[in-house]
Amino acid sequence: MNRARLRTSLAVVVLGTVWLPAPPLRAEEPILTIDSGGHTAIVRTVFFTPDGRNLVSAGEDKVIRVWDVAIGETVRTIRGQVGSGNEGKIYAAAISPGGETLAVGGLSAGSEPGVVRLIDFQSGQVIGTLLGSKNVISSLAFSPDGRFLAAGSGDTIVRIWEVATKRIFHTLSGHTQSINSVAFSPDGQRLVSGSLDHTLRLWDAATGKLVRLMEGSDGEVWAVAYSPDGRFIGSGGGGTAVLLWDAASGDFLRVLARKPNVFALAFSLDGQQLLMDARMGSVDIMSFSGGGITASFYPHDIDDFFPSATAFSPDGDLAATAGGRNQRIKVWNLGSGDLVWRLLGKGMPVLGVGFGFDGLSVVFEQDLRPESTNLPGRSGLGRALLLSRDDGRRITIEEAPLDLAIQAQNIAIQAHKVQLRSPPGSASDIDPVFQVVREGNVVREIRLDATSRYFDHSFALTPDGRSIVIGENDGNLLIYDASTGGLTRQLVGHTGSVLAVAVSPDGRLVVSGSSDQTLRLWDFASGKSLLTVFPASDGEWVAWTPEGYYTSSLHGDLYIGWQVNQGPDHAALYYPAAQFQAEYYRPDIVAEYLQTGDIQIALERANARRGMVAPAVSSIGSIYPPLVYVASPKDGAIVDLEELHVLAAALSANLPVTDLRILLNGVKISGVQEAPLKGNPREREVEFDVTLRSGANVLTFVAAHEKARSELVERHVTYRPPPGTTVSSGKPNLILLAIGISDYSDPSLKLSYAGDDAQAIATALGKQQPGRLFGEVRTRVLPAAGGRADRAEILDGLKWLRTQGTPRDVRILFLSGHGGLDDRRNFFFYSQDQGASEDLDLHSLRADRLLEDLIAARSPAILMIDACHAGAASAPARTRTDVTEVIKIFRERFQLVTFAASTGTELSVELPEWKHGAFTKALLEGLSGIADGFGGDKDGRIEVKELGAWVVDRVPKLTGGSQHALFDSGWVDASFPIFALDGVPP
Repeated sequence: MNRARLRTSLAVVVLGTVWLPAPPLRAEEPILTIDSGGHTAIVRTVFFTPDGRNLVSAGEDKVIRVWDVAIGETVRTIRGQVGSGNEGKIYAAAISPGGETLAVGGLSAGSEPGVVRLIDFQSGQVIGTLLGSKNVISSLAFSPDGRFLAAGSGDTIVRIWEVATKRIFHTLSGHTQSINSVAFSPDGQRLVSGSLDHTLRLWDAATGKLVRLMEGSDGEVWAVAYSPDGRFIGSGGGGTAVLLWDAASGDFLRVLARKPNVFALAFSLDGQQLLMDARMGSVDIMSFSGGGITASFYPHDIDDFFPSATAFSPDGDLAATAGGRNQRIKVWNLGSGDLVWRLLGKGMPVLGVGFGFDGLSVVFEQDLRPESTNLPGRSGLGRALLLSRDDGRRITIEEAPLDLAIQAQNIAIQAHKVQLRSPPGSASDIDPVFQVVREGNVVREIRLDATSRYFDHSFALTPDGRSIVIGENDGNLLIYDASTGGLTRQLVGHTGSVLAVAVSPDGRLVVSGSSDQTLRLWDFASGKSLLTVFPASDGEWVAWTPEGYYTSSLHGDLYIGWQVNQGPDHAALYYPAAQFQAEYYRPDIVAEYLQTGDIQIALERANARRGMVAPAVSSIGSIYPPLVYVASPKDGAIVDLEELHVLAAALSANLPVTDLRILLNGVKISGVQEAPLKGNPREREVEFDVTLRSGANVLTFVAAHEKARSELVERHVTYRPPPGTTVSSGKPNLILLAIGISDYSDPSLKLSYAGDDAQAIATALGKQQPGRLFGEVRTRVLPAAGGRADRAEILDGLKWLRTQGTPRDVRILFLSGHGGLDDRRNFFFYSQDQGASEDLDLHSLRADRLLEDLIAARSPAILMIDACHAGAASAPARTRTDVTEVIKIFRERFQLVTFAASTGTELSVELPEWKHGAFTKALLEGLSGIADGFGGDKDGRIEVKELGAWVVDRVPKLTGGSQHALFDSGWVDASFPIFALDGVPP
């Protein structure tokens, strides 16, 4: 296609009515939600797709996940209309026999409680809705030919829809309680339903007439299944056994297994095995022909109790079981009994919480240990949420210091000689009663209603002894008057069971932990939710206010985002919070909000510190990110020309597009220099030619306006030179500028080993033999012998770094010294002449000035920075830079790989025995060869990602946990090598 045709195509598709970005179809308030990569609430259904390639799961977190069975990862999520509380929870799902259509039901959001959504499985788009149920949809099944869909409902009725016309074909009445399971016979002629009324009913699917009322179950029927040959029906549930029935007559035949509380049943396709999911015990596989249990997948730890769903793969080789407190899904090899995959996200339930004596630190526990502080029979709080650090404007999460953990454990649920307890010898899930005890005497009993029952209750007493806080199974916190036993208010916000609660020593705050994998801070007096925190299992974390302003670890904001409902007949939109970093990543606002409880006051105070006028609270609806459309190239293209034409556009619904970046193999090659399309600042276009490297290439497109950026759009292109084409075989060079400043003019800033750090890194990287990995290694160290690293000399060094070599080369900027922030939170690296109290613009260099030179050559760029040395302790507070905040800003604005010595406001450790800082020592150890194979293949070459993984692992060990290094590859593939060990051939 020639350029004229490309441009015409772009104009038609992008600027026409087909694709123009527009506000959401429904003007609903966006919902901030967690996306941890796995489920965050009970998984109600799992099943394999007919081709066996994917596993589909859904449940009470209101999200459908599609997992790739080959790699064990989520490949797609499907979201639909949700509301507050239980609205939107999914209790049933099924896929058509051909795998084209997904049917999903549960408790719908809106006036229709029992809507069934029909979803195109490949696109995730809603293609129809089935209406008519008056209560929650609890079971779904397609007929074998895919023509019909049966749904069991909480309104006691089974409805059969004709899928093509979306009309009710039959309404099957007779059950007296909710219908929990339905199944078609293999020939599609019959339908069986199981109900909480302790019966099964056998129906003629063609006429809708009842064939047989099947009685004999000694409990609620939760699961029914046909054998593949259509001769038998199996059933299980709240009774004591799994039963076998004659499918033709409905007669009871025999007890298959003495297995109580069976939540799900599934026959293998060959009919030889029956999978039984026991709600309170093991997941068993029974040899159906032989009648005995041949395999048992019994929970090995407390986290795997309470299985909730099971499925066989179509080929019978695999079984999937879901459940446990982490909502994990396990995939088993049925032949060997080995575990193939644990499919779960990065969240864990918060099991224990407590306050330190100062009331400014919260300790919490997620590890599944035998004990935990404020749950009966548990103790041990391992992580701390620090609400006040240094200037009072920072929040962070780290390992709880021992003294803080002990403090929290010593703040017992008692005050003024008043205690709260469960009655001695009681079982709280059967008789949820709490006693108020004063000096050993029971003065009051509080009884919770049946909806609050749970196998554990969490509770706490306020320090003055006047109020009791009790966590409920449905996610609410109830506050009772300890004198009267009356309910005074509810704290509503959690979406899972409240497992732990605590009250601050001053009575101002309540903290709660939940099975929804979050902890929440509440204002006790008003009941207002102040802060929600998601602490991920990989050490990342994010904390946000009700309005969406957040603070986080380096990558923590990848775990939350805004869902925007589009109505029950459309898929919901989802925007990761990281796309809104420019507007909503405000650690200072979050900290102020905790102090004031008023978001507008928090905005005014935080912005005043930055010299900015505080705007009104932002609405997501007014700042939706731009969209990117790529006309050329097409994804997956294979070309035989080195030059590739690129044509793309960015469009914004409301704000002017300020940037349209294109990266080739992680290196920025274009920014928004072009004029707006048709003079409209909300529409931008970029068009140019790029030079590909032989083999695989990745083009990345991202657009932004002043408050948000688009998602990353990738195009993969393979360049295969024609036979006889000469391809350059020259090796790139490694170019390093290392700046290490120890002897500052201001004595208060003097450091011991920063200069040694820079020299050692240059020596280590420079000792590589030319021709092995790089053509040559060029290094320059500042200050030079007898010289100074003042502002002019640093600028000269940056010019040298920019102008050396070619775009094929790898460039590294190593910085060791002091850094700080100005009043507007701009980061500066101090030159040797900088005084601790002087204006930073006088002698130092702003980060964007440093990094623009690093990336100006459009070559792979690496930043190594250690700018928070312990020597800063005697200097002004501005040297206590929040490194995480600085690096997060770097990763959005610059395309580079970053190594940082510390996290948050940690100080970098220097020790005489090392003659280096801990960061440099770890780098040198890694470059000695230890990092080879650390997170990669051991091949004699140290890749950037391997060195990063080593440093992140090593620095905390060197410093006893007081310092944690950061490694961030941003949007760059960091699998390229940086060092070749001796003996590695060229």
